[in-house]
Amino acid sequence: MSTNNFVPSLILRTPLWIFLWATLCFAAFSFHIEAIPPYHTDENFYVESVRNMVETGDYITPVYQDKKRFAKPPLYYWAVALNYKVLGPGHVSARLVSAFMGALCIALTFFLTRRLFDEPTAWLSAFILPGLYLHFQISRWAITDMMMAFFVLSAFYCSLRSVENTRVRIGWLYLFYFSISLGFLTKGPPAVLIPASSLILYRFFQKEKIPLREFRILSGLVLILAMNLPWFLTMWLLHGDEFKNHILGAEIKNRVIHDLPFSFYYFGVLIRYNLPWSLFFISALLYWSGWKQKEGFKNLKLSPWKKIRFVAGSLRENPSLLFCLTWVFAPIIVFTLFRIEHSRYLLPVAPAMAALLAHFFIELNANPNGLKSILFKIPFYTTLGIYGLIAIASALALCLVYPLSPVPLSVLLLPILLLPGTTLLFYGYRAGKSLRVIIATGILQVLLLTLVSGSVQTYFNRSPMQVFADKILEVGSGKEELALFQGSSHRARLGIMTAQSAYNFEEIKELIHFIQTPGQKFIVMKEKDWQTNFQNLPLRKIAEDQLWQSKKQDKGLIGKILSDGILQHRDDLLETHVLFSTF
Repeated sequence: MSTNNFVPSLILRTPLWIFLWATLCFAAFSFHIEAIPPYHTDENFYVESVRNMVETGDYITPVYQDKKRFAKPPLYYWAVALNYKVLGPGHVSARLVSAFMGALCIALTFFLTRRLFDEPTAWLSAFILPGLYLHFQISRWAITDMMMAFFVLSAFYCSLRSVENTRVRIGWLYLFYFSISLGFLTKGPPAVLIPASSLILYRFFQKEKIPLREFRILSGLVLILAMNLPWFLTMWLLHGDEFKNHILGAEIKNRVIHDLPFSFYYFGVLIRYNLPWSLFFISALLYWSGWKQKEGFKNLKLSPWKKIRFVAGSLRENPSLLFCLTWVFAPIIVFTLFRIEHSRYLLPVAPAMAALLAHFFIELNANPNGLKSILFKIPFYTTLGIYGLIAIASALALCLVYPLSPVPLSVLLLPILLLPGTTLLFYGYRAGKSLRVIIATGILQVLLLTLVSGSVQTYFNRSPMQVFADKILEVGSGKEELALFQGSSHRARLGIMTAQSAYNFEEIKELIHFIQTPGQKFIVMKEKDWQTNFQNLPLRKIAEDQLWQSKKQDKGLIGKILSDGILQHRDDLLETHVLFSTF
């Protein structure tokens, strides 16, 4: 089967179609983006800090819960502030910045992969990238990582454009440094470490002949400093030693000098946060290592370093492949050596992983038996098994939980789409439509993540306090103080959804003192706590919601539910929470 026959010829003729696909992915990233689960606790910092920026007019110093926050440079704050001006404050406006950047990454990955390989490979990469869980999920979070990932991707694209026929094109070279500068202004050093380590490792293995002076590294560093130093100097002048000590301590010393043990954390992240595509990625690495070839077995006796050099030597004939491999593994090596363990740090390698997988599929397809080999069959059938299990498990869970709450259509769609979708993938593969099946798998994976993140987790996780947030925004002015009693797991959620400061109190006396201080307030607590400890306080009940009980459940409860029905054990599962106001 020709690689040019698996997508419509119209698509191959016009890049405008990639922007249509990116727009559809933006819609997927934005689907029920107002829902909280799953969410990242760091979202609180940006949602509330940016609201404070807009209200005070101070766009230089981020402030979170009345404390200055020096952890990140300001570019993401400014982008969210612009969205607040247009759409109003809140976590939806903040998250849409990441969703937009995530969609842009899909389009830019297409153009980068097309330059590295060819157009069919580029199309496959564009269908694979949004289905990588790490990319999809962070596109729905109000944190800095997706914006930085876009600028890192832009830097890699500009680096490719800057070198053509052993000649350095100055314009693209400075755009490379400009992209790194914007990435640094978003999240700091990772924006430099990732492209720098990758390109240095690539140059080492490729034995690049272009002299280093051609890359104008000194001029590039001057550009990076010129774009970033003004904010850092301004913060130092405004806040003096407080800012300096934070940068030298928390942001540099504590990230480099610590007691965390050495581990292979990021190799695990690469696999588990990119399922099921990471299963194919393992096959791709085995395929390129020559494990089925006679010379591959001969070299199994080499030391690990010599084996890497051997494989790199064989890859040197395919510089595009080597470029993507160093892009994936250089950051893993760097962050492993620093022993900094944050899964989202691997987000910028997702485009390279998508390009590698697409190239792997195209190479297999060029071999008459390639897509019928064990390297493809094992991950493919494992993927079908995963989809089948998710469909069956979700259907059974819906039947079990349905009596407690009506099931929204978007939740019902999960098993409805997965079961026939998995069946069609199976028969499509058996019919020899392998590359079309890969595209269909990419689309099905995006639909799966869309429904799970946008609807299913919210339905099954009755803890986002959405009812309370909506009521606070409806009747409040946005200036009230929010508090929870023994609800630390909900404090961040309530703060994100309202873009207001939310405090948690564990002691009865602390909450009573908070309520008695001047000012309008909203308070959330369990109904039984109110009846026991706070019934005599001047509080007005304005909303209530039932959430899953936080206490550890009896191990035999599931058996009892299956035999008696879930309604008979409603009180064992749910507890009533109440929203009060002081006015």
